[in-house]
Amino acid sequence: MDYQKHSEEQNKRSDQVQVNENQWASKVKRFKNHQRAEIKGTTTIKRNNKVVESMYHVILNKVKILYSTLPNKSDRVIVELNLKAHPLNVVDMHCLLTPHFLFHLEADILGNYKIEYHFHNCPFESEIKTLMKKCCINPFSSQRMNIADYNAYFKEVLRVQPEKFIHLL
Repeated sequence: MDYQKHSEEQNKRSDQVQVNENQWASKVKRFKNHQRAEIKGTTTIKRNNKVVESMYHVILNKVKILYSTLPNKSDRVIVELNLKAHPLNVVDMHCLLTPHFLFHLEADILGNYKIEYHFHNCPFESEIKTLMKKCCINPFSSQRMNIADYNAYFKEVLRVQPEKFIHLL
């Protein structure tokens, strides 16, 4: 089947998309862990967090450049969420998902920023790992091991997320 942006366009779970839209539109505002860290964090936490977030975005932009070079349209589909803007989410700050890679920035309850990632047959795994090492984020990152079937997970994300977060590079 032909599609404009991604393979799950015709298989959207409209009820779940609406739940997500409603959450994004919520007027309720939560005090977020990253805000707490900016206000109450120690000098060391604030300095580390600034570096971790900056390096996360450096790597994020390079990953998007790498993915934009892939010849297969279905491999260039990404879901990108600026979760700092989500009114209800207190922990997560940003998330990028591709068909082969998940990259996630969060602030824990103590205000420490950390990065989680997951590779699934990623064509750029070695390049991304090298970049992560060069950016010195390894002490602030961990590989997420709990995604048993990443293909199914990514397809479900495409089905339940609003289209405004899904892009074709």
